[in-house]
Amino acid sequence: MPPSYPQIVVTGDSISQQAFKIGGYGAALVDAYQGKADIINRGMGGYNSQQLLNKFKDDFQWPNGEVKICIVHIGTNDATTHGIQHVPADDFKQNVKATLKFLQETQPNAKVILLTPSTVDMAAWTAFGREQGIPSEFSDNRSPEAAKQIRDVVLDVAKEADVGVVDAWKLHDDAVNRGDLKTSELFTDGLHYSERGYAYVNKALLQLISTHYPSLSPESMPEGFTMFAIYGNENNPDAQRMVKLFTEKMEAIKQAALGNTK
Repeated sequence: MPPSYPQIVVTGDSISQQAFKIGGYGAALVDAYQGKADIINRGMGGYNSQQLLNKFKDDFQWPNGEVKICIVHIGTNDATTHGIQHVPADDFKQNVKATLKFLQETQPNAKVILLTPSTVDMAAWTAFGREQGIPSEFSDNRSPEAAKQIRDVVLDVAKEADVGVVDAWKLHDDAVNRGDLKTSELFTDGLHYSERGYAYVNKALLQLISTHYPSLSPESMPEGFTMFAIYGNENNPDAQRMVKLFTEKMEAIKQAALGNTK
């Protein structure tokens, strides 16, 4: 079997699934890691933490090759106030802890990063439900308070487990408080992120990887293929000079990204 690129898996609910749209963090990772790693979309719309845990244990479709990073964005649906997606905060915490334990046992070489849910624009979400003809008992079941409770649990679990975490709630809340944009502009429908909503998460996620897992940053990971100047040009002096210049340039970029500038 030919060698495969390193893998970065993005999983969770529809927020992670839709992160591969233009402007989302899945798409941002694809761009940042081009030629260095495959970014795999395993987001599953509508899932809560119990369903994600069960999926991992039952038949989660892991890619071939070594998983370097597993990004888990779950909790938005657990934070419903009632209905089949709702998961109480205590149960949610146990599910996330069990998920981390499972990943540590089955993907021991993968760094795990958690993302918290954000808030919700209730007026927009309720209006969206009415437009789609969704009965009110299935659409009037969210609140910022419930979302924040689940967000706080994600932060607690990440701290206890010593894994990286991106606080989407705080990123969005801070942006609104600074006056960068209105809450409604964070979302496409009151719940799912707009391009502007994703932009804050994209930046924080890549910064987290570079800071906490520098060897896995886009700047540090090696190319997944032989450089064009080397491949088939092993005895070409011009190619060798180009490789030297290119290598020095890339090392300077890497060190600058890591803050190692003089």
